Amino acid sequence: MLGLIVAVVLAATFSSIPVLVDAVVRDTGIGNLGKTGTAAGTSTASTTLNPTFTVPITAGQSIATVRNNMVAAINADTNYIATAITDPDDPNSISFSVAKAGGGDVAHMNLCENDTNIDNLGLSFPEGRDVAQLNKVTAVGANGDYVLSISTWDHGTTTQTFNTSLAPNNTAAGLNGSIISSFTAAGFSVVDDGLNLNFRRSADKITALRVSSSDTGVAAFCVDLNFGSGAGIPTASEVGMFLLAIMLIGSAMWMLHRASKGGVARS
Repeated sequence: MLGLIVAVVLAATFSSIPVLVDAVVRDTGIGNLGKTGTAAGTSTASTTLNPTFTVPITAGQSIATVRNNMVAAINADTNYIATAITDPDDPNSISFSVAKAGGGDVAHMNLCENDTNIDNLGLSFPEGRDVAQLNKVTAVGANGDYVLSISTWDHGTTTQTFNTSLAPNNTAAGLNGSIISSFTAAGFSVVDDGLNLNFRRSADKITALRVSSSDTGVAAFCVDLNFGSGAGIPTASEVGMFLLAIMLIGSAMWMLHRASKGGVARS
């Protein structure tokens, strides 16, 4: 009976303890470099893992070749393993995965490009990250659509399409404002840090970020998925709950030991 009571108490205690180290890495990152086709060139694509890997892009070069060159550049660093893959969430995209060598995994990934033919850039982490980061639009041609999709564990995929030929989306400031307002209305927290828009969803994890544009003035994209500046740091209350759990475990073990030795009276 005593053992059952202890088990119930411990279960209740641990169920109320948040994940103390939220930044425990569980999976690899997946990068998407658009659909099958050829690059406009002359441009570049880069992946930031720590360090940054950059590959040149030439006119007429296939997007698949750009992807393969990126995989080769990452694999030249013995800390990482990159592989050309078919993304199960987007089978038509030119994709690659990245993991840390030696059994580790990737906590953070950034992907950038400035080729006008790579118009469907994306990142995903199946286990999710706290923050999705998108560089702000700096120029608009006012002649197409800008499409942004963000996926989360609990709320699925939210996709917003912005017609850049219509005000206020026909200016960079107006388009950035529309992105903020529309995703805020959809339940996201969006913070403008001056260079990027940072998306979070309360009590949820972001699993994918994809952006594309048929607007000829939008020529560069950077996307990022990471744990955020405060992730993995337990609060004072969390530490207290953890210590309480340790004390309960110790007390339970001591009481069970005494009971087994006859030190605790039995009714």
